Amino acid sequence: EHRPRRWEPDHADLGEWLIGVRADLLAGLPVKLHGTPVRWIRKIDHRTFVDESLNALGQEGTIAVLGRFRHDCVAAASKLKGRYTVMGALDEKVPVAFARVVDGGDGKAVAYAMVEFAIKCSVGIPDHISSDKRKRLGEGKSFTTRSEGLKATYEAVIRVRDNPEPDAVRTAFELLGKLPGVSIHCREAWNEVSGSLSAAAADGCTVTEALQLVRNHTRATGRRASPRVVSRPLLVKGLEYDHVIILDPSAYGSHELYVALTRGSKSVTVISESSTLPAVAMAKYREKQKRSQ
Repeated sequence: EHRPRRWEPDHADLGEWLIGVRADLLAGLPVKLHGTPVRWIRKIDHRTFVDESLNALGQEGTIAVLGRFRHDCVAAASKLKGRYTVMGALDEKVPVAFARVVDGGDGKAVAYAMVEFAIKCSVGIPDHISSDKRKRLGEGKSFTTRSEGLKATYEAVIRVRDNPEPDAVRTAFELLGKLPGVSIHCREAWNEVSGSLSAAAADGCTVTEALQLVRNHTRATGRRASPRVVSRPLLVKGLEYDHVIILDPSAYGSHELYVALTRGSKSVTVISESSTLPAVAMAKYREKQKRSQ
């Protein structure tokens, strides 16, 4: 008999329920959460998950907030103001594309791409550099500010337009991340690019080459686990967190749902409009997997 040891001894009831729900998913039955060890929260609006995720920060241990798609996760992390890091938030091609722009050496293109990439990784930068100013930057034009707190960053960005070397890009990039009210939620992509710019400046290689070296190092040493993540079930399969918050999983496939439900060793919170979740039969999921192989 399979024993859910991850949940023993303090949360054995949760483990037993999760083992039992697998049979329901396999049979294509809906999952009823009312009266189970899983905590169900009725979804009222987007503030429901924001409040639950922020309140969870008061608990001890690691936390995973799970959305279904990449854009769900990025949007969720944006609303959480960087308190959680997004796992796999950006397509791997996005930092590569930015590195190639820097290597191309067109100042106005580099400056514009740098600010846009920083915006994709964070919350708050457009409050300081408006879309109109970013458009002017892409056209090679200057812009100014009366705010003493913004002048150093503005000047660094303009310097990139005039001298798009990796060191100048890295300086401006880091200043963008330190602007008041800015929080970085795509931390992995941000660190990749920052490290690649530093390595290219120090070693004289291209940013694209440096990015590949940074990624090779990460693969060899393993990613540093973040204690607070927003992710998709696909990316956390095989991982364990103390607490899991699942965002509106009513449209999940049965396999995704089971992976999501079984990530939390101490608590599982489900936020949805109904306490009964419909599920596609796991047998159908397996058949689809076989056809795709």
